[in-house]
Amino acid sequence: MVRCCTLFLALLLLVRPAAALIYLPEHALEDELATAAVCAIADVKNVDKDAAELTVRDVLLQPKSSTIKAGDSLRITGASLRLSRTHSKPRFAVGDVVIAFLTPKDDAPWALQHSVTLRNDAEVKAMRACVREVLPHAPLLHAAAQDKEPPAEEKLGPAIHELLASKNAFTQILMGRVLGRTLAARYAPASWQSAIIRALESTRKELRTGGLRFAEKLEKLPADLRPPLEKIAADKDDSANAALAKELLARDKK
Repeated sequence: MVRCCTLFLALLLLVRPAAALIYLPEHALEDELATAAVCAIADVKNVDKDAAELTVRDVLLQPKSSTIKAGDSLRITGASLRLSRTHSKPRFAVGDVVIAFLTPKDDAPWALQHSVTLRNDAEVKAMRACVREVLPHAPLLHAAAQDKEPPAEEKLGPAIHELLASKNAFTQILMGRVLGRTLAARYAPASWQSAIIRALESTRKELRTGGLRFAEKLEKLPADLRPPLEKIAADKDDSANAALAKELLARDKK
C-alpha cells in the first residue's frame, strides 16, 4: 500500500493585476510528491506586507478531499514554498507576485511571511532556484512549524544550516522568517548559536532580522554573538536591525 503524507507548507499564488491563480499541492506519496492539487482563479482584493485577501471565482481542479468552492473568501495572514517535484521549474513570469505562507492544521490565521514581485528575468530564475533548494527540506520545516512535537534539533539542524549557506536571495529571506518565527517560537536558542551567528553575519537584512529575533530569546548573550551584533549596531545602512542589535547589547549589560 502506498503511504500518503501531507506535503509541506504553502500555497503559491501567482498574482496578476486583478486575479490570482491558486496552485496548492495537497498530498504526497513516498516516492513521488504531489499527486493532487487545487487549481483555482481568485479575485485579489488586497495584497500587502501583512495579508492577502482573495475571493475564489472558479475552481478548475481539486481532489475530493478539498472543500474550496466559488465565492469563498480567503484571508492569508505566514510562509514558505510548497510545490510538487513535478513542478520543480514553476512557470513564474516577470510581473508575478509570489506569496508564501505556512498552512495551519486548524482554523488559525495564516501569517504571511513573505511576498515578492518578480521584476525581471533574473528574479524569476532566482525564485525557481529557491524552490529547488527549499523543497527537499519541506517535510522537516513543516514539522518544525506544525507538529505537536517538533523534530529534534540534531535532525533539523543540518537542513537549517544547508539552507543558511545558500547564496539565493529568496532562500535567505525565507530562512530569516524561519529563524525569527518558527525556530524562535519552538526551540531554545542556546543550542542554535551557530545558526544565529551565521544569520547575523549575513548581508541580507531579512536574514539578519531573523537571527536577531531568535537571539532575543537568549537569557544571556554568548561572547561569540557580541562581535556580529556590534557590527550590525554600527551599520548606518540597516537602521532597523541596528536598533535591535543595540537593544540586545544594552540588555545584556544590565
